[in-house]
Amino acid sequence: MPTLKTTYYADGLFFEGVDVHGVFNYSRFEPDVAAANYATAQRLAAAGCRIRLGPPNQTFHAKILIVDRSIAFVGSHNITRGALTFNRELTSCTQVKELVNRVGHYFNQLWYASIPFAQAPPPTNLIPLVIELLGVAAEGAELALTFEPNLTDGVDAFAAVAAPLGTLAGAVMGATVAPTDRVARVTPTVESGAPVFVAVRGYNAGQTIATSNVIQLTYQPSGTGGGDGEGGGGGGSEP
Repeated sequence: MPTLKTTYYADGLFFEGVDVHGVFNYSRFEPDVAAANYATAQRLAAAGCRIRLGPPNQTFHAKILIVDRSIAFVGSHNITRGALTFNRELTSCTQVKELVNRVGHYFNQLWYASIPFAQAPPPTNLIPLVIELLGVAAEGAELALTFEPNLTDGVDAFAAVAAPLGTLAGAVMGATVAPTDRVARVTPTVESGAPVFVAVRGYNAGQTIATSNVIQLTYQPSGTGGGDGEGGGGGGSEP
């Protein structure tokens, strides 16, 4: 029987007589993606595909397609009209046995780390991380940011960031703190008296998974007058 192993899917790829194994991203940090993938998984499982959903505390971004253990596609493409026509994507195809085997081994790692669809919680139970930045206080050259997350499940660390722009572009990051800590510190690189924008980010496996609201203040290393900032935009961009 022909086999197909994939981490992405679209209508038209499932054919009768094909043994399909699919693993889809189900990260709580991407609730819209998780909801869409759950609906796709539900449809494909009902059609006879073997489907698993990734761990809620991790993000699967690799796009993999393995056909009959002899051809592997790896890259950025989803098999959608937009990805194949309008988007700027790059995918490699190989029939080199050693490379196909490596891709297959990686897929199997994803497969066994994932949850069978029948056992997966519905996406309404996946709560994304939200960080509220409560206040900023100057401590010498450092700024101490007090924050409160709505959860710590799946969070490895938090860290304060400071930047000269409200988008947090070019932000400098302070030392990471444990998920149980509620104060993170950072030393801005702007001059004294210049505006600075600060926020707190949550991390999983070294990747940013959430950014708090942004607070703007005037940087005063002496600690006088720099602690009360005013709210900025609705969260900074990823670095």
